[in-house]
Amino acid sequence: ELSEAIQAETDMKLSKFPSLKEVLIYVDALLLSGTYKEAKTTVCVLGNTSSGKTSLIRTVQSYFENMSQKPKAFLTGDPENEKYLATKVLQLVENVKLQISHNHNLKITNKADKLRLISFTDKKDFQSKIEEETSDKLKITFLDMGGHSEYYSCSTLFMKEKGIFMICFEATKFFQINPSILVNPYFQQIGTFLDHISEYCCTPIFILTATKMDMINKHRTSEEIQCWKKDLHSEAMDHISSIATRSKSIKQV
Repeated sequence: ELSEAIQAETDMKLSKFPSLKEVLIYVDALLLSGTYKEAKTTVCVLGNTSSGKTSLIRTVQSYFENMSQKPKAFLTGDPENEKYLATKVLQLVENVKLQISHNHNLKITNKADKLRLISFTDKKDFQSKIEEETSDKLKITFLDMGGHSEYYSCSTLFMKEKGIFMICFEATKFFQINPSILVNPYFQQIGTFLDHISEYCCTPIFILTATKMDMINKHRTSEEIQCWKKDLHSEAMDHISSIATRSKSIKQV
C-alpha cells in the first residue's frame, strides 16, 4: 500500500529501484548534477521518388552535428552518397539531436471541424510558457520512406494512431515549363499522401515541405513564390478539411 501511495505521487516508475541503495544513488546524482529533460519523437517522411527526402534528412542531421559550420547540402547524386540514391522500403535515421528554439511559440488555430492549424509566433506576440517547462534538446528519429509505388503501399505498416508526417514535394513540379499544358500536380505530389495517411492514422500532424526551392528562386520573383505558397496552402487546407469532415475515424488533423 505504501509503494502504491508513493507511486501515485510521481510519474517515475518505482520498479526501476530494486533497493533503497539504488534510491540513494539516484538522489545523490540529482543533488550533484540536477535534472535534465529530453524529448523524443518520430517523424515519418514521405514523398515521391527523387523528391529530396533523404537529402533533406541527411542535411539536417549533418548540420546539427556541428552547428558552428554553415549548412552544407547533402546530395544523394554525389559519388560519396550513391548508396543513399534509392531508398528501399525505408531508412531509419535515429536520434538526430536538435536544439529547441525559445524565440518562438506554437500557435494552434481551429480552422474547421477536427482541423487545426499549427503555426509559429514570436514570443513577444504570444504569451510564453515558463522556460523550465520546455526541454533544451529534442531527439528525432526520421523514418525515410521509399518513394517507389511498391514501397508506398508498405508505409502503412509503420503508421500508428497518432503521428507526425513530413510530406516532401518538388517545388519545380508546380511551375509549368509550357504554360499551354495545364496540369495540376497537387494530388500526385501531395494529395495522394494526405489521403493515404488519413486512412490509417486517426490523429495525424502534417508538415508540407517544398524541396529544390533553389531552382525556383533563380527564375521566379519573391512575389510569385509567395503567391504560389498561399494558393498551395489554401488547396491543402481545403483538402484536409474535406478529409476530416468525411471521416468517421479521424479525431484531429
